[in-house]
Amino acid sequence: MFGILGIFGALTALANPFLIGTQMENAVQQGISDREAVDAYMAEFRDFQWFFVPIGFILGVILTLGGALLLKRKPSGPLLLKVWSALKVSAGGYLLFKSAALSRNQLDILVGGNAAGTSQAEMISKVASIVSKALAVFQGAWLIALPLFLLIWFSRAKIKEAVATW
Repeated sequence: MFGILGIFGALTALANPFLIGTQMENAVQQGISDREAVDAYMAEFRDFQWFFVPIGFILGVILTLGGALLLKRKPSGPLLLKVWSALKVSAGGYLLFKSAALSRNQLDILVGGNAAGTSQAEMISKVASIVSKALAVFQGAWLIALPLFLLIWFSRAKIKEAVATW
């Protein structure tokens, strides 16, 4: 189930450049942001997406396959889920930090331009900074929840003994 959701999430992320691009284009048309900054941001965002989507898809496939093997009581199921856990935390951690940096860059572009230096822009920037940090903490906790559970679960002696009989 989680693996299928991961695959679906990675595939739906293909729409992100269009959605973000529309938002950023509106900011340019309204005179909030300048074209060069938006174009540079969108190029960086597209590069990130081309990196993120295949990794998310592959992780979703590994999780789905590991779960299916676990349900069939194949000894390779727990091993594959442990591999997925390690890959998820390492790749997901990188993607989380990169995504946070891109979000911050996007906010700077959207708050910059004509509104830069105003009290309203400063307030928006402060609130957005607090919200983005809280969101990063939540995303980090969510990122490690299932991998950590699987690593702990499959390292228990009783579970190891049960898997050995498969």
